[in-house]
Amino acid sequence: KAVYGAEAVILGVQRIRTKAADDGDAQFEVLAGPPAVKVPAPCARNLLDRAYGAQRTFTPEPAKAAEMDHMPLFIDQDEDDTGDEADAEAPVAPGTLADIRNMVADVLRLQMQGDRPLVPEEYSRLYLRMVENEVGAHLARRLIEKLYEQAGAATRDNPEAVRAALREAIGRLVPATGEIRLREGRGTPTVVAFVGPTGVGKTTSVAKLAIAFRTRLKHKVGIITEDANRPGGTDPLRMVNRIIGVPLAEANTPEQLVQALRQMRDMDLILVDTAGRSPRATGGIGELRQFLAAGDVDETHLVLPCTGGTRHLQDVAEQFLPLKYNRMMFTKLDEAAAYGIILNVAATVDCALSYVTTGQEYASDIEPGSAERLARLVMGDDRC
Repeated sequence: KAVYGAEAVILGVQRIRTKAADDGDAQFEVLAGPPAVKVPAPCARNLLDRAYGAQRTFTPEPAKAAEMDHMPLFIDQDEDDTGDEADAEAPVAPGTLADIRNMVADVLRLQMQGDRPLVPEEYSRLYLRMVENEVGAHLARRLIEKLYEQAGAATRDNPEAVRAALREAIGRLVPATGEIRLREGRGTPTVVAFVGPTGVGKTTSVAKLAIAFRTRLKHKVGIITEDANRPGGTDPLRMVNRIIGVPLAEANTPEQLVQALRQMRDMDLILVDTAGRSPRATGGIGELRQFLAAGDVDETHLVLPCTGGTRHLQDVAEQFLPLKYNRMMFTKLDEAAAYGIILNVAATVDCALSYVTTGQEYASDIEPGSAERLARLVMGDDRC
């Protein structure tokens, strides 16, 4: 970036800043690289005009305009041993201004290129589609460059083969587990807990899973909630209990959790809905860890919304790591403006995708995570 103002800026390996001259006129000073060169304001202005298309303006006093346009460039002289400053002026060394021009041209070329990989058109198109879907530019570039390196001649010349190879690469990056797998044998229920911040859709997701496993898969399902104290927090679970008869128990302490699990030992699947925790409240995360440890949980799913920002959700995922979650569920896919956030977050924590929710219907709007589906969403080939 080049900035006309009292700031230091970086152009390649050289730095330029503005400096007030003794007569009050602004000057530019090169701080690194060739010998320090002071550039009078009109020259600096013209340099920026060439870089930015005259977007920045500088209007000297009319009486001084002509004089300043012909003001020579001059080189700083070091102070002598006595401390007296020598203000002698000398013409700038040949080629110095040309070097600056070339440097600015290089910077502009890099800015125009951005983080785009230097690959053939089909690969570049896929890169742009992923970035449009908010896949991190660095992650998208690594995927495309690696894909191009590993592709054989036949694949590189076949657009459909290129797209298929990228779908496979995304699948390897973010594996999907599919449906919750139940333990075999009676009296040994599979215990699955759901954790995450407040308002991400944990309780609704638990209700949807309970309906799916009870009505579609014909399993015996029980629900334990740790969120009974929040007003309206258990309404979806009470609805499932009332309509399809799924047992519902409350547990706010590790001891109560153990007791509730004992009462439901004849179930095939027990879903544990936990209260939302602030990722910044380490005490709350520690309490939840002790709570889940008492229940000998088989799977812990971190629930995150597709409507959040990548940086925020990556931070949440990191803060919840003490819970040792081994699955990730993404909710509100139908409300997402882009789908790259799933890839960004899941790739950061190296965790398998379990489920996604796609709407408000309890009986239908949840589906097992699919690497193929995620790849198509991220590549812009599919919509929720």
